[in-house]
Amino acid sequence: MRDSGLLDSALARPRNLHSYGETNIFKLAATYAEALSQNHPFIDGNKRVAFVSAGLFLDANGYELLPSKGDEHADMIKNLAQGGITRDEAAQYLKENSYMQQEQ
Repeated sequence: MRDSGLLDSALARPRNLHSYGETNIFKLAATYAEALSQNHPFIDGNKRVAFVSAGLFLDANGYELLPSKGDEHADMIKNLAQGGITRDEAAQYLKENSYMQQEQ
């Protein structure tokens, strides 16, 4: 852990958006990914944690990420972390690369 305050800040961002009315699951997942990848709360692994967090959030809300056919997932999170794509573009990517889980 490099800075627990930065972690708390990153985790609060999607909750704050939701409290102001954002209900789009993919935008909220992308907000987790963006905040964690850009805040750098950890010494190492920030992009990995960011991507996994987005995937876990989607899973908790009934969606599952499709497996990457190559480096697409890594490229997306890298571009998001570096500001090469917007949160909305990341949300669209997550939507296009997810499917709704079937109830069991």
